[in-house]
Amino acid sequence: MITIHAQKNAVTGGVYFEKELDRGDYYNEHAGPSGSWFGRLARELELDGPVTRKDFDDLARGLHPASGEKLTQRQRTGRVAYHDFVCSAPKSVSIVGLVAGDTRVIEAHRSACEVAFKFLERSACVRLRKGDKVLTTERAPTGNILAAAFDHEASRDLDCQLHRHLCVFNVTRTKDGALMALDARRMYDRSQVGTEVYRNELCRRLLALGYSVANRPRGFEIAGVPEHVIRRFSSRSRALAQLVSAREQKLGRRLSKKERSLLVHTSRSAKKLVSEGDLRKQLRERLKPEELQQLLSLVPESHTPRGRITGSSPAPAKRRKEPALGIFESLLVARRGRNSSKALEKFSIDRAPSLHEARRRREPNRGRDRLSDVLGLRCPGRNVRLVRSALSALAREMEKNLDMEARIFR
Repeated sequence: MITIHAQKNAVTGGVYFEKELDRGDYYNEHAGPSGSWFGRLARELELDGPVTRKDFDDLARGLHPASGEKLTQRQRTGRVAYHDFVCSAPKSVSIVGLVAGDTRVIEAHRSACEVAFKFLERSACVRLRKGDKVLTTERAPTGNILAAAFDHEASRDLDCQLHRHLCVFNVTRTKDGALMALDARRMYDRSQVGTEVYRNELCRRLLALGYSVANRPRGFEIAGVPEHVIRRFSSRSRALAQLVSAREQKLGRRLSKKERSLLVHTSRSAKKLVSEGDLRKQLRERLKPEELQQLLSLVPESHTPRGRITGSSPAPAKRRKEPALGIFESLLVARRGRNSSKALEKFSIDRAPSLHEARRRREPNRGRDRLSDVLGLRCPGRNVRLVRSALSALAREMEKNLDMEARIFR
């Protein structure tokens, strides 16, 4: 799944790079940088090779790493330095890839991350702030980002956990060639669909390798991996569940999403550094001989036929704001692993106009009707005309957004 965290302090971001991202390969025995560049804008700026601390710090401050020039015009205090997107593999995938030692599974996870992040990249936008659009929330699509990617394979408690960090810096290039601050709101909104894109692509690749998968309420797992083994390598999740339960009992209420997120970050332990050989040895020592043998028996040979999907695919968790994205997610869940994400994207684009028309038939005057009573009020004061003019502009903007929000790709 994909989770997101915005880093608003460039100095803290540099420390995070050194202590968390670059040291994230806990087993990494080399001392060099471990990150790589990602995104269309990274290629345009000719950024190549590993990501160094200096490059990361410069971009977090909004500077070009080579020339030192400002990338964007506005450099206000408190600006977002970068957005940290984290794509994590199902626990059984991490177990088979790291404990059973099937490197093909690790490569399938990384390739699926590429597909999911490229899907989110197409949602990159900028805010329109000129002329009569200064006070609006209107956005223009750009479809390009500048990011640094870091692949990690273990959690802080040294549980096997394949995941990739994508640090998306606060800059994008508009259609007229200007560099402006990134508006990542649509990337945030589509992160759950991006999770399904990742799962669909990963499942498709695992089936091609010969693995069978079992659908679960929250994603899927590789069939045959025992549930007690999955729980054994999920110590962090169990610890967090206990912390949340204790805090909720103390407060007498359920924690909010922000409170749970704060509890997660404040309860993290320091990262541990072990060599690759020691990590694999420690992971295998946590299993009984018969459990390890069962995992090794799941690894298919190269000539193994395509795997199968068992279990029913759950419906999307909630309705989407955008109809085309809603049907895209439904298709990804219902036909997980059977089609490439590219084919499903094309199908959803073809269906988007018909969905849009159906929505307009159900709500032909959406926005206009909602503001009709307000526009008809006789407001006292000297600024009545200004208020009514602003509300009329808002009504027109809401009507225009219907056309914008009914499509996935601009």
